[in-house]
Amino acid sequence: MKSHSLTFCATAFLACWMVSASRAQNPPPVNPEALTTRFTETVTLRPPSLQTKQIRLWIPIPSDSPQQRVLQVSIHAPVPYRLTQEERYHNRMAYLVFDHPNQHPISLEVSWVVTRYATPRFPSVRPFPLVSALFLQPDRLVPVGGPYTALARQQTASASAPYDKAERLFAYVTQHFRYDYSDSSPEYGNGDVAFVCSYKKGNCSDIHSVLVTLLRSLGIPAYIAFGFPLTGIPAPNPLPTEGTIGGYHCWVWANVPHKGWMPMDAADAIRWNDHGYPQMANRLFGALYLPRTAVDVSRGRDIVLSPHQKAGPLNYFIYPYAEADGKALHVNWHLQFKVLSYTASDAQTHQ
Repeated sequence: MKSHSLTFCATAFLACWMVSASRAQNPPPVNPEALTTRFTETVTLRPPSLQTKQIRLWIPIPSDSPQQRVLQVSIHAPVPYRLTQEERYHNRMAYLVFDHPNQHPISLEVSWVVTRYATPRFPSVRPFPLVSALFLQPDRLVPVGGPYTALARQQTASASAPYDKAERLFAYVTQHFRYDYSDSSPEYGNGDVAFVCSYKKGNCSDIHSVLVTLLRSLGIPAYIAFGFPLTGIPAPNPLPTEGTIGGYHCWVWANVPHKGWMPMDAADAIRWNDHGYPQMANRLFGALYLPRTAVDVSRGRDIVLSPHQKAGPLNYFIYPYAEADGKALHVNWHLQFKVLSYTASDAQTHQ
């Protein structure tokens, strides 16, 4: 998301993350080995009328994965809740039902503590079935095949190994698409590949949908993961240890033959290049920058929740979603973070 949507209270600084004031003379920010953060989300909604019979609410909850551990989940709500998991991607959520809510505002608080790792630590942990066929299929706005196969083959004509082909596609996307800093796109954030390929500009959801289409069209399984960043680009100096998050960030995972599952962040590579950090941009093929990917909350598109919602699949599931008597209902959310500890690349732990 746009960097100006994040506001920060940098009351302390992380010494190992110092970012140079002179980009031409100093290296890019150092990526910590591990980052533990508490996220606290306040969710509020109001019944649309006195006649409302029932409100159902689904709140995304992160899961363990090879690159993160969820250490704590707390939910304070006026009604009972249960944790559920949807069937296709195994995204986790809290599900709550409010019967006969009148028109009184509803408010609740959810918090998670997550430790995120720069490299996978738990290869046996699988948050969802890694079925390659699932991640080769098209989504509603993310097609596969046809002209996209032709484009992918054209961009990878000089490559033979799958890894090299994936790298060529990453380079093509970062070089031929622009980040939409002004939210000017009429389809901003929808991940509509046909539109983005024509408009040549978008946010992380748009840019990464193109990359997923091209990878899948060459037979490389891929999907988008959605989470939250702690900082914009370029990263402030000092980096924040607490603050408010204004929107999501997303990135791509691809199952490259002979390499396994590897991350790619083409959208942030574009942004780092725009701000004069080409070295940082180049690192984002095969790696993630933890302050921008501090938690992985959900994955995939065309999400059918658990229990099923009535208003149709969600394009993605990163924010709370509610229905009043089967119709989508606006939900207000406010997300704050606090860094609890991090481990620098020299294995020194800071708290």
